Amino acid sequence: MPPPPEGALIVTLTSADGRVTAVDARLTRPPVDRLLVGQPLATALARVPRLFTVCAAAQAAAAAGAVEAALGHSPDSETRAARARAVAIEAAENHAWYLLVAWPRHLGRPPDIAGLARLRKIARAAAASGERADLGALGEALRQGAAGPEAPWYKRGGAAPSTPGKGLGPLHPFDLRREAIGVLCGQLDAGLLPEADGGTVSTSRGRLTHTVALGADLTPTVWHIDAPTDRHFAPNGPFVQALLGQPLGPDSRDEAEALILAYDPCVSWQLYLTFLPPKAGGMRTSLPFAPLPL
Repeated sequence: MPPPPEGALIVTLTSADGRVTAVDARLTRPPVDRLLVGQPLATALARVPRLFTVCAAAQAAAAAGAVEAALGHSPDSETRAARARAVAIEAAENHAWYLLVAWPRHLGRPPDIAGLARLRKIARAAAASGERADLGALGEALRQGAAGPEAPWYKRGGAAPSTPGKGLGPLHPFDLRREAIGVLCGQLDAGLLPEADGGTVSTSRGRLTHTVALGADLTPTVWHIDAPTDRHFAPNGPFVQALLGQPLGPDSRDEAEALILAYDPCVSWQLYLTFLPPKAGGMRTSLPFAPLPL
């Protein structure tokens, strides 16, 4: 199946003698810089959230901050607060999608669509009012979702989730997400939301940074986006390093999918396993296309 037009992640794991010998994680994103460079600033800024619908608020805030930094401008406190609120609420909704929909589907269980709808209703109220009480209610709703017995950091099917590989560092990405949710819930409870640092904001997947340079006519000459998915699935990034040398057999579909979900790419993805038995030709096995609904 061809990748969707908005881009996809295509992962191919090659196994020899029962261990991963190669990891090819290929992102087929469109050339975003070509869609923004040379455009009037208003056009470019309006285009960014339409290009990145999964994290539109974060992308819009990072883009605006990067342009303001290039112009030498500083937004007023009300604008900064409104952006921080939008980014935090979006992060809460994305965490909830992961907990209530993406992860249950991986386990072969029905997603909690009703629970997601309830949280989104609370999120809309928080976005409309900006009141600390409504933000705190959103934090509590997210906290309850993260405490569910089927959350990815708890045991599933009698076995612990995939253990860290050598490239994951001291914490598995499941644990990093749990920590991020805890921090976000605390910020929502307190009504103290982190503001953008120039073109850098925090998302449910990690740090997002836009870097913009402007020409004499104030149109962008450079527009670089450093997104969590690009870093996580880079050629020598943490996902690749986590899998190299790890055991991989024909029954490893669950473990491979779980690790992709742990890093939570913001695009649809496909997974392929290639097995190279000793003294035999390669056998290519395609696993089903696993889209991230938008």
